[in-house]
Amino acid sequence: YYAKHVRPWWEAGSRYMAAAVADTGLYLQIPLAVVAAVAWRRTPRGRLHALGLACIGCHAIYVMQVGGDFFAYRFLDFYWPLLALATADALVVIGRGKVPVVLALGLLTIASSAALQASAAWLTRRDDLAPPVGTALQLTRENAPWLFVVPALPALVEVSNSARRANAPHLVGQSVATHAAFAHEQLRRYGGYRTLPRGLVPPTAVTARYAIGVMPYLLPDLTVVDLCGLCDRVIAHAPVDKPNAERRMAHDRAPPPGYLEQRGVNMDVKAAEASRAAALGAAEFALQALPNLWMPFDSSDPTWVDRAFAGRTIVRRVPLRVLPRTPGIEVDGNAVAIRYCNAAEAGRRYQACASYHAGSLTYRNRVIPLGDDTLLRSILLGKVPSFAREFTGTVGADGCVTAHMRLPYDENLRGRSIHVVILTLEGTEIRAASPCCSFDIR
Repeated sequence: YYAKHVRPWWEAGSRYMAAAVADTGLYLQIPLAVVAAVAWRRTPRGRLHALGLACIGCHAIYVMQVGGDFFAYRFLDFYWPLLALATADALVVIGRGKVPVVLALGLLTIASSAALQASAAWLTRRDDLAPPVGTALQLTRENAPWLFVVPALPALVEVSNSARRANAPHLVGQSVATHAAFAHEQLRRYGGYRTLPRGLVPPTAVTARYAIGVMPYLLPDLTVVDLCGLCDRVIAHAPVDKPNAERRMAHDRAPPPGYLEQRGVNMDVKAAEASRAAALGAAEFALQALPNLWMPFDSSDPTWVDRAFAGRTIVRRVPLRVLPRTPGIEVDGNAVAIRYCNAAEAGRRYQACASYHAGSLTYRNRVIPLGDDTLLRSILLGKVPSFAREFTGTVGADGCVTAHMRLPYDENLRGRSIHVVILTLEGTEIRAASPCCSFDIR
């Protein structure tokens, strides 16, 4: 409760209930329950229906006050048996006890109540179709044309779409399909730890995570601090200053300053990997549990790693070294600055490209003195977006270009030679291709 409820959040809660009314058929079931309560008012059955409606009404106010829930409509689970009984009694009253009429009304009620949710379930039936966390499926004439044939349903679709769309960035009312897809992704990444022998993780190991449903379950020897506070009293009561417009359901709390250090957090476990190279590509340290099972992890305390994992198969990254082969290269750790100057090219647009091997490359119908690889921004195992900057731009007035890159750690880079060429462009055409420099990675 404390981890999720920061302060009243009527706007999110009202949208949560509005979507529920449209998606679950409450717009039909509540009026029918009122009919049943009135028709049977002089009997214990009628008083039961009235009591159920009173409980639902009070609870709905509470739900709106707290802002709804992280899961779609989970808070409303106790409504359905109460409303099912009341709806059945109401249909008997309306159908005057005639079985064919009552059955027809029942089928119509079920179809109307389930129309939106059944459509959404079909449209998100696979993980790749599920809306990502923080988004909401929108029902449209293109993906659910059947909802726009029946009168009144389009209005309900609009209510549902609008409410869920507004709540999605706040993580209010996330769909079952979204949660299922996220869980399956977590299982895909961490599922290898199912076979991890007990006792390999030392008893002093402590990590901190936001998603605590899968990885901690598969690593029972590991102490886990829940960063959202659902399983942590201190974090659950940590103050929250952000306004409601910036809140995210169940993700508002954060550890107080110094709390993670107090709890002794000393490692950050990554997804299971099948090889040493892949494990060291994911983290600084890796524990070999089985021949094809590695647990990569980071730690800010290497001395603790040496002490806690003594006797276990632990490997650590050997930093990549950049060795310039030509002038024009400055190296600082894994950061490389490449300098190219040609006064004749001052003011022209340029594109830098690179290859693992000297040779040639045809680019834009021109042979470039590179290897058989591709432009720098698309090589190096697809990691270039966080790897290089200033590899496109305009040559300075002095005719010089300085391009910067930061090598990602990857064992596959070790032993490579990188050859860089500066392409100067005229429009979209290459005007010149000038070899710039080369360096080795060891």
